[in-house]
Amino acid sequence: MAYNVITADKNRVEKEKRLLNLELSEMKEISELMFKKFEANIRIVQGQEASLDAKKHELEELLLRAEALEDKAQAVRAVETSLDERINALEQLIQRAEAVDKKAQAARAVEASLDERKNALERLVQRAEALENKAQAVRADEASLDERKNALARLVQQAEALEKKAQAVRAAEVSLDDRKSALDYLIQRADALEKKIRADEEAVNAVDKKMTTLTSFFQRTELLRVPHGGPDRQREIVALSAKGLSSSELAEVLDMPLGEVELILELNGRKA
Repeated sequence: MAYNVITADKNRVEKEKRLLNLELSEMKEISELMFKKFEANIRIVQGQEASLDAKKHELEELLLRAEALEDKAQAVRAVETSLDERINALEQLIQRAEAVDKKAQAARAVEASLDERKNALERLVQRAEALENKAQAVRADEASLDERKNALARLVQQAEALEKKAQAVRAAEVSLDDRKSALDYLIQRADALEKKIRADEEAVNAVDKKMTTLTSFFQRTELLRVPHGGPDRQREIVALSAKGLSSSELAEVLDMPLGEVELILELNGRKA
């Protein structure tokens, strides 16, 4: 009776472990898909300027599925409890990257507008120089003093106008320098965010390696679940040895002396 109870408990435990392995595999696939989508989002942020909102929605749906599996994956959460926090940090990083991209676009638009204004001011200066050359020619050609006075009066007015325009040009140059400094600051922040994104990618890769190690551990545990109810202990030892377990591992798992395990392996033609 006790043997049947133990066998039933063992079968129930094995069934639960298989279910847990299936759930872990599903969660790993979900995580891999989630990381792939995140990497795609990063590439979009870096230059392709595609739609991040749709991919963010997909990422949120995957997170919801991961939260639904959270109750059934307590062993995984014990190994890596900060996975959800890192994913949230990645979402915040994507949002910050989107904000930086918008600011960079606005800065590029301002820079283009400033370049156009600067070109217009340069053309205005060239026209002023041309006017000055024409005024010099007029002064050289005019013989009448009154006409020269009138020309001088006009030139004075033009000079005053040019002085005002020159002041406006200097003010625009100062504003241009300020805006350029602001743009450099935004670019520095974008570089810092890119470094942080790379650091987060390395952290995500470390989480994936840990999940792979955990999956390998459960697979190895499953290999050790060989029926112990049969009378032939030697066949059990030979079968486990064929699956790749060393003599020391067999002695530990089967709770047997190491010398006895090595002797059984040698008698059955296997290396200890």
